[in-house]
Amino acid sequence: MKPEAVTSLAETYLAGPGLRTYTLVLGLVVDVAAAIQAYPLARAMMGSALASSRAKRATVATAILLAQPQRI
Repeated sequence: MKPEAVTSLAETYLAGPGLRTYTLVLGLVVDVAAAIQAYPLARAMMGSALASSRAKRATVATAILLAQPQRI
């Protein structure tokens, strides 16, 4: 996944946290919400009113990169 795509997906998630899955190429899907729940720092960052939007975006992007895509 290209860095721009990860950043865009993170921004999309932050704009509307209802986003659950994102389809990659070749029938692979990333569950963004599950990726965030699996990454302790992302859980803490999303629940913090003190975290900046930039920090939240970077943390969500990291969670997306650490996620293991699933076949649909």
